[in-house]
Amino acid sequence: MNNSKFNLYQYYIFYVLFGTLMSVASFAQIMYYQGEHQLINYGYSYAAMAISGALTQALFVYIRKVSSNIIIKVAFLLYGFAMYLRIFANSSVISIISGLIGGFGATTILVYIRLSLIEWASNYSANEHKIISSRHTIVQITTLVGVAISGSLITYLSHIGIDLR
Repeated sequence: MNNSKFNLYQYYIFYVLFGTLMSVASFAQIMYYQGEHQLINYGYSYAAMAISGALTQALFVYIRKVSSNIIIKVAFLLYGFAMYLRIFANSSVISIISGLIGGFGATTILVYIRLSLIEWASNYSANEHKIISSRHTIVQITTLVGVAISGSLITYLSHIGIDLR
């Protein structure tokens, strides 16, 4: 990895934005599926996502052989497509497919982020442990921000008369 291509502050900004959007998406999905009376399909989707994410991590040794520029772009496209598929809450099959695709896309992105940070910290920084542990802090912050945004949206929608049950 070339140090000039990796900027720690850009990493932090990207990770905060990506993590926050993932958090909001996960809360929005369950609210949407609940509103559609399809929580069973949410369960299918979430289980498929967990299985896909675990398999992606197990197979990452092979995935990493593909150019990172290509795999990251493909992972983002797949994750975005999976988010689009979530609107089809009434279909168990599409919910499962969404989970499988989303699990692969999100896990691939998150593993590449983690590996880039670890590589950068171990090769270029005297504060390796502080930088690597910052990832855990970012996860907590993005979850908090995602919950706050989702809660605010739910409150707003209920105040304007949209029934989320």
